[in-house]
Amino acid sequence: MNKQVIVNILKNILLLGTLSGLFVGFYICLLIFIPDFFGANIFGGKREGIIFQILGYLFPLIVPAASILTIYVLKKYFQPYLVHLIPVCLISMIPVLVIIMGEADDIHIISGVGGLVGFISSIPFALFYFIIEFKMHSIIKNSLVVLAGAISGTYVSLFLGLILKIYIVGGFAVNIGEPSVWETKYFLIPFFSYAGGTIVGALIIAKYSVSHHLVLSIFVGLLFLLRDFSTLSTMPYWFAFVQISLAYIPMGWFGWKLTGQNK
Repeated sequence: MNKQVIVNILKNILLLGTLSGLFVGFYICLLIFIPDFFGANIFGGKREGIIFQILGYLFPLIVPAASILTIYVLKKYFQPYLVHLIPVCLISMIPVLVIIMGEADDIHIISGVGGLVGFISSIPFALFYFIIEFKMHSIIKNSLVVLAGAISGTYVSLFLGLILKIYIVGGFAVNIGEPSVWETKYFLIPFFSYAGGTIVGALIIAKYSVSHHLVLSIFVGLLFLLRDFSTLSTMPYWFAFVQISLAYIPMGWFGWKLTGQNK
């Protein structure tokens, strides 16, 4: 096994992903905790509300941008891949925000969780690098590609769910109750998050698998359907029917089609 490949996986993917997650936790702490030093009424009344609303909409962009900027400063020591860092930063936001909303006030715990998530979410990229750089039996390679695509699709679903809830509901921590009392627009959140994750997973699998591209792309759609079945069982029948009919197998096919392999 090429020593340089191992170094790239450990240093430029797993270690760098961990650092990115740590930075995400640190920046979120700064954005949320530092205003406490100035008092809650620093902006005063209506103006305060407007500023925090603007920050809320920009929040998904501020944290990754700040994290990538920090890594850019360290590029002398690493070889960063933005395709790797941007998703890792965005994914790391989810558990960090959940912990903060649970009233955690220890910056070390929050940053540590961000680092752990950064490491875990870097694993698919390490798999991609390993798959591309090494020759292996087609069955092993296809299995690793399916695993990497399934993990990546799940990450995409989580992130889309967070972003859609922020913009549709008004905040990711807002309790919208049971599905039976949801407004119609709330059903857009699970539909597009699951469908988007399936498309990304299928696209990755179709692009990097050695053979059976369409079959494996549809397989990941079935895999995600099994994953979400317990959640779908709590949804209204009409939505469960639409979700099962459109968000999995058809999106697996669509992800395969986006690679242009049908031409």
